[in-house]
Amino acid sequence: MQTNISEKIKVLIVDDHPVVVKGIVSLLADELQINVVGIANDGAECIRLIRDTNPDVILLDINLPDICGIKLIDKIKEINSQVKIILITGQDIEPYKRAAMTKDVDSILSKDCSGHEIINATLMVSGRKPPTEQKSNSSDNLLTSREKEIMDYIVNGLQNKEIASELKIKARTVDFHVSNIFKKLKVNTRLEAALKWSKIITDRID
Repeated sequence: MQTNISEKIKVLIVDDHPVVVKGIVSLLADELQINVVGIANDGAECIRLIRDTNPDVILLDINLPDICGIKLIDKIKEINSQVKIILITGQDIEPYKRAAMTKDVDSILSKDCSGHEIINATLMVSGRKPPTEQKSNSSDNLLTSREKEIMDYIVNGLQNKEIASELKIKARTVDFHVSNIFKKLKVNTRLEAALKWSKIITDRID
C-alpha cells in the first residue's frame, strides 16, 4: 500500500490500555502527516475497524484480551496484505523479534519508547521521511504542543495531579507525557527539566 505524500497516513491503534491509547493519540495528534482513524480494544474490534477504516498502519499491542497480537497478524493480512504493522509491547522486545520477523512485521517498539520514536516508525513504514535529527532536536520541535504545555506547568512548580486537574485529563496521562519529556530533554528530575526548558525558552527569545 503506497500512501500519497499529500495524504495523511491512516493509523489504527489496537490496545486495551486506555492510558496508553490516550498517550499515543495525543502524541500522534501533533503530527500533521498522521490521522488516527480508529481505536480497537481487542482483536475482534480490530478486524471490524480494518474493514471500516482501511488503515495504512496498525499500532498493534502484543497482549490483547481475546488474542495474542502476533496471532492476530495472519487475520489482519487476510483482509489487507499491504497494511503496515508496528507491534508495541510493555514487555521485553527481544523474545518477540523472531516471531515478528516470521510474520512480516514492519517494526516493533517498547511502550517505554519516546513519542518521537513512535512517530518516526509510523512515517518510515509508510515510506515517508521522518524529521532530520537536527530538526527534531531544535527548540521548536523538541517537544509536542501538549508536552510544551505540561512543561510550562512544571516550570511553575505544579505536580502531575495538579497539571491533570488544570488540563482536565487523567494523572496517568500526564505521567506518560512527563516520562517522554524527561527522555527528550535527557534529564532525570523535574528540577533539571524545568531548568533546561527555561534555558531553551530563553535561547529562543534571544
